[in-house]
Amino acid sequence: MFTTRGQLRPMSTSLTMTSMDILFADFDETITERDTLSELASVVYDDVCPDFKPRWSYFVDAYLKDHAAMLAKVGGPSTAKTLSEELAFLSSKSAREVEAASITRVANSGLFAGVTIGNLSARAAQIRLRPGFRDCALAAAAASIPLIIVSVNWSVAFVTAVLEANGIRPAAVHANEIAIPPSSGQKADILTGTDKSAVVKSEMVARNASRACYIGDSVGDLDPLTSCRPSVEGVLIIQKPSVIEACKRIGVQLVPLAERSHNQINEFTKDFLNRRNEDALIYVSEHWNQIKSMLIQ
Repeated sequence: MFTTRGQLRPMSTSLTMTSMDILFADFDETITERDTLSELASVVYDDVCPDFKPRWSYFVDAYLKDHAAMLAKVGGPSTAKTLSEELAFLSSKSAREVEAASITRVANSGLFAGVTIGNLSARAAQIRLRPGFRDCALAAAAASIPLIIVSVNWSVAFVTAVLEANGIRPAAVHANEIAIPPSSGQKADILTGTDKSAVVKSEMVARNASRACYIGDSVGDLDPLTSCRPSVEGVLIIQKPSVIEACKRIGVQLVPLAERSHNQINEFTKDFLNRRNEDALIYVSEHWNQIKSMLIQ
């Protein structure tokens, strides 16, 4: 990845931390200010092996070429008119093949050979988090709400190091791992939003959780933002044009958290139950502080 149905239920207490069992979150550009994939690669090109060939541009160009070929094969970008059609497009066999090929290409190149936890930790300390995230994460920890990361990032070790550099200890990090592969071999099983939703649902069962919140920022998060209802509410942390356009095209309602009281959200949700796409609703927040305010009320 390079940068380039359940039933909706009324919420008796809205999005409050006292009623939350788990706080799920995407990582890149949800928790961090920028995508960190190039930063992960920079560990090699800046610190470990400056002369490594091929250069990073080769991997980026190869991914973009594969992605363009995939779009040409399916007739262009998504023109889906419903949520289910959009999710099927985003997690199609062709889309998964592009992501898998990218990871395999990098893994087979030996790009991360020789990288150590120390290398990753040094770079992780330089990653900037979105304002308010740390306070929100610490508030969740104080309330004994586990933070679980679900990401298509290429390194569990790197994601964990970034969070720990900011004093945050996640309950779990679900991501791929090709930088510091485990003894069982390289791990690459989170390719699309469908995989993210599977992780969320599995964690809900494993932890006997009944209520949770998933925070995401991109079209790639649409699946876990919407398909894990009614037990998992989706919150979009920022309003990227690509996400807004997609939601408008497929009829997903975006509901600002900051403009609604708990009672207003409850009434809106009850009214929404009478609409055609009962699960096509995502809450929107401009800032992690807004999410924290909602969670701790």
